[in-house]
Amino acid sequence: NEDGSGQYVFVHDKIQEAASLLTAPGDAHVLHNWVGQTLMEYLDAKDLGVSLFVVVNLLNEGTLPTEKSKRIELAELNCRACNAAMEMAAFESVARYADI
Repeated sequence: NEDGSGQYVFVHDKIQEAASLLTAPGDAHVLHNWVGQTLMEYLDAKDLGVSLFVVVNLLNEGTLPTEKSKRIELAELNCRACNAAMEMAAFESVARYADI
Protein backbone atom coordinates (compact mmCIF):
# COMPACT_ATOMS: atom_id res chain seq x y z
CA ASN A 1 0.00 0.00 0.00
CA GLU A 2 1.34 3.42 -0.92
CA ASP A 3 1.11 5.98 1.90
CA GLY A 4 0.80 9.02 -0.40
CA SER A 5 4.47 9.95 -0.19
CA GLY A 6 5.52 7.53 -2.90
CA GLN A 7 6.73 5.03 -0.31
CA TYR A 8 5.23 1.63 0.22
CA VAL A 9 4.28 0.53 3.71
CA PHE A 10 2.69 -2.54 5.24
CA VAL A 11 -0.94 -1.79 6.01
CA HIS A 12 -1.00 -4.20 8.91
CA ASP A 13 1.55 -5.84 11.19
CA LYS A 14 0.19 -9.27 10.23
CA ILE A 15 1.13 -8.67 6.59
CA GLN A 16 4.66 -7.76 7.63
CA GLU A 17 4.77 -10.84 9.84
CA ALA A 18 3.60 -13.06 6.96
CA ALA A 19 6.25 -11.58 4.67
CA SER A 20 8.89 -12.32 7.31
CA LEU A 21 7.71 -15.91 7.60
CA LEU A 22 8.29 -16.41 3.86
CA THR A 23 11.97 -15.64 4.35
CA ALA A 24 14.17 -18.51 5.45
CA PRO A 25 15.65 -17.71 8.90
CA GLY A 26 19.24 -17.87 7.66
CA ASP A 27 18.47 -15.61 4.69
CA ALA A 28 16.99 -12.65 6.57
CA HIS A 29 20.34 -10.83 6.70
CA VAL A 30 20.72 -11.25 2.92
CA LEU A 31 17.24 -9.82 2.35
CA HIS A 32 17.87 -6.88 4.70
CA ASN A 33 21.13 -6.13 2.90
CA TRP A 34 19.49 -6.33 -0.54
CA VAL A 35 16.61 -4.03 0.44
CA GLY A 36 18.98 -1.54 2.09
CA GLN A 37 21.30 -1.49 -0.93
CA THR A 38 18.35 -1.14 -3.32
CA LEU A 39 17.02 1.82 -1.35
CA MET A 40 20.48 3.41 -1.37
CA GLU A 41 20.63 3.01 -5.13
CA TYR A 42 17.23 4.51 -5.89
CA LEU A 43 16.79 7.23 -3.27
CA ASP A 44 18.09 10.70 -4.02
CA ALA A 45 19.87 12.68 -1.28
CA LYS A 46 16.64 14.27 0.01
CA ASP A 47 14.73 11.00 0.17
CA LEU A 48 17.68 9.23 1.75
CA GLY A 49 17.70 11.88 4.46
CA VAL A 50 14.04 11.20 5.19
CA SER A 51 14.56 7.42 5.13
CA LEU A 52 18.00 7.41 6.74
CA PHE A 53 17.05 5.37 9.81
CA VAL A 54 15.21 2.76 7.73
CA VAL A 55 18.12 2.34 5.31
CA VAL A 56 20.79 2.24 8.03
CA ASN A 57 18.81 -0.23 10.14
CA LEU A 58 18.36 -2.53 7.13
CA LEU A 59 22.05 -2.36 6.25
CA ASN A 60 23.06 -2.95 9.88
CA GLU A 61 20.81 -6.03 10.01
CA GLY A 62 22.25 -7.25 6.72
CA THR A 63 25.55 -8.89 5.96
CA LEU A 64 28.45 -6.64 6.87
CA PRO A 65 30.33 -5.69 3.71
CA THR A 66 33.78 -7.10 3.07
CA GLU A 67 34.79 -4.42 0.57
CA LYS A 68 36.62 -1.55 2.29
CA SER A 69 34.74 1.22 0.43
CA LYS A 70 31.38 -0.34 1.38
CA ARG A 71 32.44 -0.64 5.04
CA ILE A 72 33.43 3.04 5.02
CA GLU A 73 30.12 3.97 3.39
CA LEU A 74 28.23 2.01 6.07
CA ALA A 75 30.26 3.69 8.82
CA GLU A 76 29.49 7.12 7.34
CA LEU A 77 25.77 6.30 7.15
CA ASN A 78 25.83 5.15 10.78
CA CYS A 79 27.57 8.41 11.72
CA ARG A 80 24.84 10.41 9.93
CA ALA A 81 22.15 8.37 11.68
CA CYS A 82 23.92 8.84 15.00
CA ASN A 83 24.01 12.62 14.53
CA ALA A 84 20.36 12.71 13.44
CA ALA A 85 19.34 10.65 16.47
CA MET A 86 21.38 12.96 18.71
CA GLU A 87 19.47 15.96 17.37
CA MET A 88 16.23 14.22 18.32
CA ALA A 89 17.56 13.32 21.79
CA ALA A 90 17.10 9.62 20.94
CA PHE A 91 20.10 8.57 22.98
CA GLU A 92 19.43 4.83 22.86
CA SER A 93 19.53 5.03 19.06
CA VAL A 94 22.67 7.19 19.23
CA ALA A 95 24.41 4.44 21.17
CA ARG A 96 23.26 1.77 18.70
CA TYR A 97 24.47 3.67 15.62
CA ALA A 98 27.73 4.68 17.29
CA ASP A 99 28.42 1.05 18.20
CA ILE A 100 28.39 -0.21 14.60
